[in-house]
Amino acid sequence: MNRMVFYSRIGDDGVLQLAVPVGKEQANRDVEVIIVPVEKPAMTQEEWRAFILSTAGSIDVRRSCAANKANMSDARSYLDASA
Repeated sequence: MNRMVFYSRIGDDGVLQLAVPVGKEQANRDVEVIIVPVEKPAMTQEEWRAFILSTAGSIDVRRSCAANKANMSDARSYLDASA
């Protein structure tokens, strides 16, 4: 018997169901089943590019700069008070 690899999904009920026809000549043989989670493949270059382009314009630079200035002012006040 050759090694076989099958990909399946565990059901909503948490049960993995397999039905693997291997042929009558393999009847009454013991086999080993190993459960290994399949990692999601990394994004392709085109998927990454599409993601980056979808974020364009999502940050209001004026608000971001104002928030940074306020944070820096708070940090300076804290440092001056602890000196």
